[in-house]
Amino acid sequence: MCRVFAYMGPRILLDDILYQPSNSLINQTFDPKLSLLLNLAGFGMTVWDQESHRPEIPHLYQSLELPFFDRNLKNMAEKISTNVCIAHIRGVMLNERSTVIKTNLHPFLFPNFSLALAHNGDLKSFGKMRFDLAKYLHPEVAKCIQGNTDTEWIYAVLLSQLENPMGHHTLDEVHEALEKTLTIIRQVREKNGIQLSSPVNLFISNGDFILIVRFVFDYGWYDTNDPIMHQFHALYKSLWFTTGSSYEKHDGKWSMVGNQDSTDAIVVSSEPITDDDSTWLPMPEYHSMGVYRAQGKQHIQLQELNL
Repeated sequence: MCRVFAYMGPRILLDDILYQPSNSLINQTFDPKLSLLLNLAGFGMTVWDQESHRPEIPHLYQSLELPFFDRNLKNMAEKISTNVCIAHIRGVMLNERSTVIKTNLHPFLFPNFSLALAHNGDLKSFGKMRFDLAKYLHPEVAKCIQGNTDTEWIYAVLLSQLENPMGHHTLDEVHEALEKTLTIIRQVREKNGIQLSSPVNLFISNGDFILIVRFVFDYGWYDTNDPIMHQFHALYKSLWFTTGSSYEKHDGKWSMVGNQDSTDAIVVSSEPITDDDSTWLPMPEYHSMGVYRAQGKQHIQLQELNL
């Protein structure tokens, strides 16, 4: 299943966080440590840089090309730095129903909107939910949907719960909209009799903050006719984070350095991006984590979801 990565902290070269770590997101495309599936259905990222022209607008890059063969991505990564980044590699099941097209790539960022979203998970029986979810969509949001993934609809419902979907929002406003979104999805699932385990690990940002969610609907309920159920669905989807003063190369290896109580820099990922995972912590289940800056200092706000 998909792998997601987020960084917020001091300005750093993209190459140093996407390529250089031993278990980098790029390497997880073909060799994930905590997933049995390859992630060969596309790469995407939103990258905010405070020193770029119009820093509120992120660099947006999406490609169906495998990232370890993507020379354009590598060249960009060696030239572009970031303060806030969300990157995603997409994995899909190998069957006739899976669709590998550019409009399904994460992170989703509709034109003229400020909020981006990436997802690791799967809403079971999503086809049954689509038309019931449509009534919760703001008209300006609904007309932007182009793909056929559950993630794009989660994103659209989330935007539609904001008073001004096209505005620039605070962490608290987006967190409130997030809880409304998860409640709506739960109600629609109940209406359609959907009770199968459906993970929704979410990464959301507008460059001012990152909001991360580790959540699943109906954990423990599986389709026993699924031939790979025990290998693929049974584990709660992983999410890890590490904090410190800065992320840099130390003694020949990339790692978070400085006091772990410091939150100057944070990396959140579907799995640790370094072989040494001693500085990594699992994010609690059914929780959200907000990372934001206030009065020149970066803060982490961890809270249980109120659903």
